[in-house]
Amino acid sequence: MDLKLEAVLSAEEMELKRAGQKLGKSEKLEKDEQILHMKETDALKSRASSQMDKLLSEERVLNRKRQQAEQELAAEEELLKIQEASLRKDEDRLGQEVALLKRKEVELQLSRERLQRNDADR
Repeated sequence: MDLKLEAVLSAEEMELKRAGQKLGKSEKLEKDEQILHMKETDALKSRASSQMDKLLSEERVLNRKRQQAEQELAAEEELLKIQEASLRKDEDRLGQEVALLKRKEVELQLSRERLQRNDADR
């Protein structure tokens, strides 16, 4: 009976060892899955961070371009204001010249009429 008992105990020990090995493999597999999940998460975080850096860089470039365009627009508006003021001065000057020419034309007409009267009187 001792032999039978020893055989049964030996078989149970072998079964326990196999169960322990299976459990060890299962735990190792679980740890491997956790490591893989962490690596995947780190890779996703790295890609997201890289994309965020790229977007921030693009945003800075766009902001610089926008500021430059706004400055150029402000400069163009200022130039247009200066040109408009210059055109108004030119318009005023031309208006004065036209008025002077009309006055001279009237004076010339009056002089002609006097000359004609003088010629008629002689």
